[in-house]
Formats: sequence, structure tokens, C-alpha cells
Amino acid sequence: KVFFMSGTSQLFHATALHRLYFLSKEHKKTHSEEDKTNLASQTLLATLSIPLPHIREQTDVLLEAGETTEPVKLKSLASLLFLSAPPTRQTLIRDLRRAHISQSVHPTLRQLFHALEVETNCLTLAKEATPALEYIANHSEFSLYLPLIKKTLV
Repeated sequence: KVFFMSGTSQLFHATALHRLYFLSKEHKKTHSEEDKTNLASQTLLATLSIPLPHIREQTDVLLEAGETTEPVKLKSLASLLFLSAPPTRQTLIRDLRRAHISQSVHPTLRQLFHALEVETNCLTLAKEATPALEYIANHSEFSLYLPLIKKTLV
């Protein structure tokens, strides 16, 4: 939550949730099914709320301009999560798929993931995403992701 609330980075917020999800699964803590579903759902939404990368990464622009503060900042944030390199949206999506996290989330959110990351059809995306957006809006623990998900959809 620190990364999200500080406005530092949705990328690192999602990465922290990935770590929490995998650690809680690894240590097999006794969580209710609802808690497991909520953590998986939050992890999925945090990952989907990461802005899509631009054709030309901002880091490349900074490097060409001779500025190196952004890559250094990314590396230091990555080190806070004990990562050797900064994560990317694509690596987090790949981790979601590999760990089958989408199978643990609410079915409506699973459909959103499928529409955005598996079978993206621009003509039906709005129709497919509407139930998930309503679900997110009606659940206070997920509603903070709503503006970011909408931005990703556009």
C-alpha cells in the first residue's frame, strides 16, 4: 500500500502484492477462501492497473537526454523489494499466468483479465469490461483501482 498511496508507482505496488501473494501461498498461512480470493483479486487488479508501456519507453528518452536519475530511482525501488532489476508490466502479467492467479479471483475479474490480456478484441472490450468495472466500483477494497483500470481500457 505504501507504493500506491505515495503515488510512487503502480508498478511497484503491483510487485509488492505479487510478493505478498506468493509468500502467503508459500507459507500456507491459514486464510479463509474469501481472503485468498481478495488477495488474488487485488494482485490481479494492481497488475492490470499498471499503465501500458508507450512505444518508446520514458527511460530511453531520459537516457538520450543524458539524465540518469529515473533508472537509478527504479533500481533503488527494486532493491526495496529484493529484486535485482526493476519489474515490468509484462513480467508481472507473465507471473500472473504462470501462477494461475486468475483462477483464484472473482469470475468477473477473470473475464476482465481474459479480455485485456488473452483475447483482446477492441470491438467488444467495452462490453466485456463493463461487469468487471461495476464489480470493482461496488467493492471498497478494489475501488481505488477503478480510475487506473479505466485509463488502461482507453
